[in-house]
Amino acid sequence: MFVGILIIIIVISTTQLVNAAVLSNVFSSSMVLKANHATLFGWVSTGSVVHVTVNGTTISPSSATADNSGLWKFDLPVMAASAVPHTITATCGSNYSTISNVLFGDVVLCSGQSNMQFSVVQEFNSTAEIALAASFPNIRVMSVPRNYSYYKTWPETPRAGSWE
Repeated sequence: MFVGILIIIIVISTTQLVNAAVLSNVFSSSMVLKANHATLFGWVSTGSVVHVTVNGTTISPSSATADNSGLWKFDLPVMAASAVPHTITATCGSNYSTISNVLFGDVVLCSGQSNMQFSVVQEFNSTAEIALAASFPNIRVMSVPRNYSYYKTWPETPRAGSWE
């Protein structure tokens, strides 16, 4: 009896958890999305419909439907590079995710081993370099924590970093 109740509670909790996370955790406020072609995605319950708005305006196509794994994808319309911040909301039923202060522009992916662990503070002239960075307020950096797995993690999303 106890095991049956525990299983029901776990199933209900898992369903609520899946519905609660509309956007993948790789999307966050103060981020930069690729100009002219950006795709949003996330996980909800299978067959659920997700609606997306940009700056409160419904865009066309106005929705995406989750596949059998609960994954949904939404291609945003062409958005030119701009320093004007945007707010994007993805809604599924009563659940929603909103990210604000989003810019569209060039996105550069950098990866490596020890060379990517070198921080600006370790630079020869770090104080001047950090002061100079204030002259470029629209350059944003996302640092993702080191993570690896020998096992398949799909449909889980990668660990998100933070945008600065």
